[in-house]
Amino acid sequence: MNNDNILIEQEESGTVKSEKLWTVPYITLISLGTFVGISFYMVMPLLTKFAVKLGSSLAIAGVIVGMFSFVALFARPVSGIISDRLNKKVVFIVSTALIGLSLLGYTISTNVTVLIFFRVTHALAFSVNGIVNLALVSKFIPRKRIGEGIGYFGLGQIIATAVGPTLGLYIGEKYGLSVSFLIAGIIMICVSALMFALPNTKTKKENYQKQKRRICFSDFIAMNVLPYAFFGAVFSMLNGVIGSYLVLLGDERGIKNISLYFTVNAISLIIVRTFAGKIYDKYGLSTVIIPSFILALVASMFIGYAQTLAIILVASALKAFAQGSGQPTIQAECIKMLPEEKSGVATSTYYIGADLGQGIGPMLAGVIASTWNYKVMFVACAGVFLVSLILYLLFQHKKNLSLQQEI
Repeated sequence: MNNDNILIEQEESGTVKSEKLWTVPYITLISLGTFVGISFYMVMPLLTKFAVKLGSSLAIAGVIVGMFSFVALFARPVSGIISDRLNKKVVFIVSTALIGLSLLGYTISTNVTVLIFFRVTHALAFSVNGIVNLALVSKFIPRKRIGEGIGYFGLGQIIATAVGPTLGLYIGEKYGLSVSFLIAGIIMICVSALMFALPNTKTKKENYQKQKRRICFSDFIAMNVLPYAFFGAVFSMLNGVIGSYLVLLGDERGIKNISLYFTVNAISLIIVRTFAGKIYDKYGLSTVIIPSFILALVASMFIGYAQTLAIILVASALKAFAQGSGQPTIQAECIKMLPEEKSGVATSTYYIGADLGQGIGPMLAGVIASTWNYKVMFVACAGVFLVSLILYLLFQHKKNLSLQQEI
């Protein structure tokens, strides 16, 4: 009997997971997920320049880059059901290979139309890949350590955001943009090939047969996860607003070296990821999420009123501790709420909120900033977190009352 069959039989008997977290499959998925992120961030800062080089206007180049998020957003619900109904390992391999092929496609793009085709393909494959990666890694995390496991998994993405853009820009400037795309594509093909070494996974036989009979709305969007998707969205909103406007705020106020914000943010994220999940696993979501809302509120106010770099850096640390503890624990809660075989739709529903927050937040913030100023914009962000905190407390109170009535 091979290892794949042993894993499947153990899963069907409910004994697939021990309390051990750092298993070979878990470490493998963190490593491969990090390389997926590195390839993505290698390409991201180069695409606008590449599109202009192919003859597009700057406005069209911006649309080509920005369409990625919208395509991924609309693909999320379908990605969830693909992850839940098909073999996750196979879906990961195929989606990663498609990402690699789309990146290689960038290198042979001779006009904007071809580039758009490969950009859409990249977005669709990336949407499926991100969801199945998190759903797959959750299968190898003990249920009692889900917060800790998701937290460590996110460290790979932090590393990717630090390494990817620097590596992509260096290769692009030294050897050409196409070479950067080529290397990123080769990385993805290698990741796809390495996935064959991972043990096979299947859903429980009875659940799989039940799912095969019909498709319902709950296969696309988990309604009971939606409130948590909203709470996750507000953190993505602040992240998008800061990424879009912080440098402009620094220029307006004459704050030099404001890019240090992102360095402090990355270091703080790494620190908080190492312990926030453990606190969640031991004490529950509220112990983590309530301080996260408060820290994000304070960070927004600090940035709104900051006139010196020191205040900006303090805000960076506060925001990192808020986001770095809040988002992964919400992710873990979403996955924990549903049966293991529904981890795909749990993840995709969470990401719908994250995508909306990341996309709509900067748009609305831009309107506020142009109508008033950056101070009002960040004070408004603080107001969003205050409202979110109140809504969360009311939601949890209602949830606790329902549980007491059931008892």
